[in-house]
Amino acid sequence: MKLVGNWYQKLIKVACDAVGHKQDYRFRPWVKTVDSVDQEKSNGYCFNGKFINDGTTEIEVKPRLFLVMTSSGSRRYQQQHYNVIAMDEFGNLSATDIHTDGSKPGWALRIRDATAALLKEMEKKSEHQPTDV
Repeated sequence: MKLVGNWYQKLIKVACDAVGHKQDYRFRPWVKTVDSVDQEKSNGYCFNGKFINDGTTEIEVKPRLFLVMTSSGSRRYQQQHYNVIAMDEFGNLSATDIHTDGSKPGWALRIRDATAALLKEMEKKSEHQPTDV
């Protein structure tokens, strides 16, 4: 099943609510699907998936993960927040406990292994789900 909506804004709202800040749109946030994790890499390129654009988009509803980067603070002292958001089989979004900030280098490495483990767990659960005929 596919749903149409502004998933970009929905995911940013879930991520900001989880961290407890309001997105400052002076700084461009981004949203990316996480289809797989390359554990050989130690930077943001380890998260394989497509970026989601702002505006109305169509997304396949299935258990999956999204990586959301939001920013807060001033121009001089801005802070990036990286959150992993989960979608269930019904299209409901929820924040996971996997998150970090950009206060020091290595944000991707800090969340890479936990994200890979959650993705594997979600894949195992979806394999055991009975499919409708």
